[in-house]
Amino acid sequence: MIAFEVSKRQLCDKSLREIGDVAGVNSSTVKGAIRQARALGLLTVQERRLSRYRNDINVVRIVGKAWLAWIDLRGARGGVQRRTGTDTSDLREAPKRASRADRGARTPKRLPKERRQA
Repeated sequence: MIAFEVSKRQLCDKSLREIGDVAGVNSSTVKGAIRQARALGLLTVQERRLSRYRNDINVVRIVGKAWLAWIDLRGARGGVQRRTGTDTSDLREAPKRASRADRGARTPKRLPKERRQA
């Protein structure tokens, strides 16, 4: 989610809850992931204080060269490859498979009675 926002606008100013909702995780998971990426030097976080006890949403910027290169290669596609579907019209017209009895399949042999009880 952060990489997608950065590819569109060069920064991410979404709340932890918004990022978590899109990613399908809790906001505390997003917070921990951002903290780890920040410790690894992959991104910076600009805290925006409004008053002593209130903050605005933080601004996250990606600074990792490898991550930025990946975003440039991926572009605005969102990381999804565009593919055409497979034509399955001929599969519907194919004859149904014959059952095991029609093919002459052998039934599995049973073990002798004394070996089954062991």
